Amino acid sequence: MCLVYIAGPYMGHTREDIVSNLHRAQKAIKQVYALGAMGIYTPLMTDGFSGVFPETEMLKRDLWLLARCDAVLLLSGWQESVGACRERQEAVSLQIPVFDSVEFLNAWLNAPSKSVQRRLACQLGVEK
Repeated sequence: MCLVYIAGPYMGHTREDIVSNLHRAQKAIKQVYALGAMGIYTPLMTDGFSGVFPETEMLKRDLWLLARCDAVLLLSGWQESVGACRERQEAVSLQIPVFDSVEFLNAWLNAPSKSVQRRLACQLGVEK
């Protein structure tokens, strides 16, 4: 079973923006689960910690968890999130495949072997 790190915007201008981002992440987790993998989105585990723990410490722990994942799925709007940009950068440096759609992630997850996964990642233009 694969563990998929989900990266995308968390913060927003209002609490409603944050709740909307959390709901989008929950939807992505359900989609990943339906593909037979496990998805994790760390803000769901740490919502409400902002101001309690330094952001640098939270990102450090997020990157520790990311390093243990098999793939990364980027949510729309990830480019506007400093944290998601840093997570993407870390995944690329660790050669963890990064996907920007559930469809590409699905194709990669269903590849018959690791060597096919590597070739498929190249064909799909996946960053690694």
